[in-house]
Formats: sequence, structure tokens, C-alpha cells
Amino acid sequence: MRGSIRTTDATPRAFGPAVYNYNFGWSDSAGTSMPFYMPNEAIVKNARLTCDTQSAPLEDIRRSDILRTQLSKFTNGDDDIYGKSYKDLNQVRTQGDLKVGLNLDLVREGTKMSKYNELSVQIPLNKFLELGNMENFPTPKLGKTRLHLELNLDDKLSFYQYQGAGARAAGEFGNTTYLDFNGVTATGDLEVTQLAVTQPFTDLKYSPY
Repeated sequence: MRGSIRTTDATPRAFGPAVYNYNFGWSDSAGTSMPFYMPNEAIVKNARLTCDTQSAPLEDIRRSDILRTQLSKFTNGDDDIYGKSYKDLNQVRTQGDLKVGLNLDLVREGTKMSKYNELSVQIPLNKFLELGNMENFPTPKLGKTRLHLELNLDDKLSFYQYQGAGARAAGEFGNTTYLDFNGVTATGDLEVTQLAVTQPFTDLKYSPY
């Protein structure tokens, strides 16, 4: 599944729209975004696999999202989660205790501008179908095969910004001094090429910008 991120600044900027750090979350029954880790397979709500030679479906799983997220807790350790985080919608913390959006090319210094890349969501078949674990799928015997998926998109998948003006989770990016910068002289739409935070960083990887 492919997608893209579009943002709109409240005040248009002469040098183009800003690039915001973000993450995907999971909305509860009240519509509140929950910033907890979720595997990509949580997007698949219902899955049905049929073929021409069988009257009954090969697999018909209702609420695959609930089943697979619960099984994930018992089958995936921390190393497994970190190892596949490069393709997860919900990103885990890096060594610098930061989270960066899946398709965000965040450049922390130099003249190259940060940007959003095309979003590619990868969900292997074996993450929501047992037949996906087969080494060889017998298509000559089964004939034309169809996969129907119902996804959790509009009502469950949520999107939120990091380091915005709103409240942040306790301990997120350290403390409020991460939002304090030294004074700049540029005003209006003049381009600012350098900003200095008042919070010192021992290494560039610890910077959330």
C-alpha cells in the first residue's frame, strides 16, 4: 500500500511549506489517538481468501487486527520489533530517544532541505493469513485466487505531530527546553538558515530537528 503525507501551514511561507515530524497511532473507541506501538498488520480488519476450485473460502478471518496484535505480543520480542521498524507505520524510539516519521527525510544540518518521501506500507501475507507461511502455494490446483481485505483506515488509524504546540507524552524528547531557541534577527518571510537550541546536545543524533 502506498500513500503520501500532505501538510498545510496556518501561515503560508515564502520558501515553501514546513516539514513536520509525525507518527501514526491507533484511535480508541472514543476517537483518542493512542501513541502506543502497533504492528502494520493491525491495519487489516478482516481478511478473506478464495479460489475458483473451492466452494468454501481458503481462509476467512474476522477481526484479524485483534487476533494478530495479540499474537504479536507473544511472538515478537524487542529485537524483532526494532529489527523491522524500518517499515513500520508506528516508529519506535531511536538510540537518541527520538521518533521520526516513516517516510520523513529529516536533515539536521547543511543546506539540503528536509522532505517527505512516498509512504510505502508493507504487510507480508503471513502476518494476517496462515497460508502466507507456505513455501509453495499450489496455484495450478487452486486456480485463480482472490484476496479481499477490509482495512482500518478512517476510524482507527490516526496521525499526530511531534513537538507541536499541544501536550506531549511525559518524557517525550526530554523536557520543554527542547522547544527553546536562541534569538534570531530575521523577521517576516526572511529565510533563517541557522537555529540554535538552548538545550545542548552531546551528539547530533540526539537532536529532534
